[in-house]
Amino acid sequence: EERGSSDGSTVGAMLFTRDADDPKKRLTKEQVIDNALLLIAAGSETTANTLTNAMLLLGLHSDVFEKLVEEQRSLIASKGETLTKEMIDHECPYLDATIKEIMRI
Repeated sequence: EERGSSDGSTVGAMLFTRDADDPKKRLTKEQVIDNALLLIAAGSETTANTLTNAMLLLGLHSDVFEKLVEEQRSLIASKGETLTKEMIDHECPYLDATIKEIMRI
């Protein structure tokens, strides 16, 4: 029998969680693999749809696109050509709001 505990991930939970009614029962290795593949496929589909919607909406709302471009240009002007994730996360509120709105839709 395998020993250990979940690392907090979804796959870890699938590996180590036991049936509440029968603690000896748990998912087989094949079931864990099947579920992991399903999660990957579902996540990929969701990401593709979100990016497609983002491009469509930015194309339909050129004013929003222009504000995003201006925000990025201002950041580059003040910080230089090399931007970090932290800079974008903290200094691009319009981008953040736009992404959240696209994901909400």
